[in-house]
Amino acid sequence: MFRLAPAQVTTAELVDGKITDHELLRANLHDMARANRWLGANRAVVRRVANWLEDWPPEQSATVLDVAAGGCDLVLSLRRWSLRQDRVLALLASDVSRDVLAVAQQELCGQSIQLLRHDALAMPFADRSVDIVTCTQALHHFDAHTAPQLLRELARVARIGVIVNDLRRSYLAYWGARLLAYGPVSPLSRHDGPLSVLRAYTPVEVRALVKQAALPAKVRRALGFRLEIELTRPTDDSGRMRKRRG
Repeated sequence: MFRLAPAQVTTAELVDGKITDHELLRANLHDMARANRWLGANRAVVRRVANWLEDWPPEQSATVLDVAAGGCDLVLSLRRWSLRQDRVLALLASDVSRDVLAVAQQELCGQSIQLLRHDALAMPFADRSVDIVTCTQALHHFDAHTAPQLLRELARVARIGVIVNDLRRSYLAYWGARLLAYGPVSPLSRHDGPLSVLRAYTPVEVRALVKQAALPAKVRRALGFRLEIELTRPTDDSGRMRKRRG
C-alpha cells in the first residue's frame, strides 16, 4: 500500500543522550539554528507573538517561555524583535539537558535571558503564570504517549497562548534532510537530521495528539516542511486579550 509519508520511527536521536563534548554539541545547535532560519520556524513564532501582543502596552513586561530551547536561537530572535519594537519582554529559556544549557549560556553572551533547567513534562510554574509559551523543533522528541502530556503542560502554564512549531514528516522532507546531511554539518546533525524527520508527526497524527490532550488548539501545515499547533486563550468581553492584573 502506498504511503503518503514514511513510516514513523522511535529510534532515539544522539542529541537525546548525554553529550559532554560541548564543541560538538555547539556545532549541532548552530546547525539547528540555521535550519530554523531556513525553514522559517523562528519568523513564524515571532509573528505569532507579535500578533498576540499587538494590543499589549509596550512598556508593560510580557513573559515568554521557550521550552526545549536548545541553543536559544528563538529567544534571541524574540529579543531582537522586542528591541526593534521598543517592547519589554521577560524572556525565559528552558531545557532538560545541563550540557545544552551550558552551551546556551555561552551563546547568549550576557543577554538578559533567564535559563532554566526542568523536565518539559513537569514544569515548575503555576497555572497560567507565563504569558506566552513557545516550543520549536522539539515535539518529535516526544513519543505518542508523552506528546499529549507535553501539550497539556505547555497549555497549563500559558496565560495568553501557546505556539508549537515542528517538522512535518514526509518523503520530500526526509530526502531533503538526507541531502543536507552530505553538506558541511556536524556529525550529530548528519545522524540526527534525517532521523528527526522520521520521528516527526504528520498533521493527521498531530490532530490526534491534540484531541487526546483535550485542547482546543489549531493545527496547520506551514511552509518549510513544518507544522504548527496554536492555542489561544479566550479574550475578555471587550474582545481584547486579558492583561495581567497589578
